[in-house]
Amino acid sequence: MQKIIRLLSILMLSAAFNTTFAAPQVIVTYTPPVDENLKPYYEFLKSRQALEAAAGTAKLLQWPTPLTLEAKQCNEVNAMYVPGEARVIMCYEIFKDLVEKVEAQLGHHDQKYRDDIKKHAAVFLFRHELSHAIFDILKIPLIGNEEIAADAVAFHYSLEQKDMAEVKKLLQGAKFYFMRRNENFGDDTRYDFGAFSDIHPLSEQRYFNMLCYTYAKFPEEAEFLVKQELLPQGRADYCPREWKQLQDGVHRLIRPYAVKAKK
Repeated sequence: MQKIIRLLSILMLSAAFNTTFAAPQVIVTYTPPVDENLKPYYEFLKSRQALEAAAGTAKLLQWPTPLTLEAKQCNEVNAMYVPGEARVIMCYEIFKDLVEKVEAQLGHHDQKYRDDIKKHAAVFLFRHELSHAIFDILKIPLIGNEEIAADAVAFHYSLEQKDMAEVKKLLQGAKFYFMRRNENFGDDTRYDFGAFSDIHPLSEQRYFNMLCYTYAKFPEEAEFLVKQELLPQGRADYCPREWKQLQDGVHRLIRPYAVKAKK
């Protein structure tokens, strides 16, 4: 995984200095929202050409197919990459949520600090979703959780820029994005910080990963996992994709080293 992350970041950086690369096609679109409460975010992002700025990062790679960056109303607080469509979607609702929570929780900081948090939380979020696009479109093999891999690639690219002032702002923004649902996370004694900071995922997460792979590999035999609600339907829907990623990763990265059976 470290080699893959390193390779992707090298590609992102080296592409910026290689004039022989074909210009990739990155399409930017702002879809007007229906909800009046979201229109200020649509107007702000469009007037500041926020997606055009984000496209600068995407254009550091050679895409075999056009990549679309879209801002739109999603009717949920989210941002996403749509597999198979080569489309990164940044929902107006996520920007609204970030702005409201920053203003509510960080009022003791000055406006510049708050604006930096908003900006860099959004930058990290975009780079995370762009990483999903990289994995899907460029067929990058993964062994492990795609969400963790997307975080790692997003952070690696950011850290490679070597501007510590910007890195600090990005870390602050990413931290706020992750912790925004609990403004007192750092002081909350209900949490076992050793469990959260351990290199291993939570044991409960590892258990559900095991169920997910089993369900995807044997959908009929393991259907009872969903029927008996041992595996939530919301997770089960993603299991076939997770299993395919694991299979592809093993076949491409490990299988070539397998000892061939004697005839």
